Amino acid sequence: MFDKLEQFVDMLSGQWSRLTDGKRGEDDVTGFLWIAGIVLLILDLFMKRMWMLIVGIVFVAYGLFRCFSPFSFHDTENRILGSFLRGIKSIFIRIWDAVSGKLTDFKNADKRDMLEQVKNKIVPDEQTKQERAEEKAMKDAYYIFDCPGCKQKVRIPNRGKKGRVAIVCPACQTRFVRMRW
Repeated sequence: MFDKLEQFVDMLSGQWSRLTDGKRGEDDVTGFLWIAGIVLLILDLFMKRMWMLIVGIVFVAYGLFRCFSPFSFHDTENRILGSFLRGIKSIFIRIWDAVSGKLTDFKNADKRDMLEQVKNKIVPDEQTKQERAEEKAMKDAYYIFDCPGCKQKVRIPNRGKKGRVAIVCPACQTRFVRMRW
């Protein structure tokens, strides 16, 4: 059975080489277009986006056109794609170097210092507790609104009243209405 499959593949390969004889044939851009087109067509099966279907068909069709056309401008396209892919590769290499450097720093760091820093963030010291208490008291004593004109924060005292309040921004004199709850 595998012999017949191998013969069939050899026959298809021979027919393909005869079909593309004297033409440009496959190159990097053609392969990229075919792979990108097929990936978009497969994604379109699941996501049902019209643009994916159209772009996928255009990529595959242009790849076939490039394969059978004798034009010389395809060499320029190959150089452009090569430089683009080298740029993308260098970006990923820089990102990888940065991430691996941070990972190495993390592995080499003193674990006790790191645990102490995390502990201080989770269990705050007395000064942080006092600052948080003052912020909470301020929030309870005042309503704070953003001015729609200049985005400045406007403080309105909380006197236990609820409902609508008309506010005038002290910075830009914009008048607006907000609800107190």
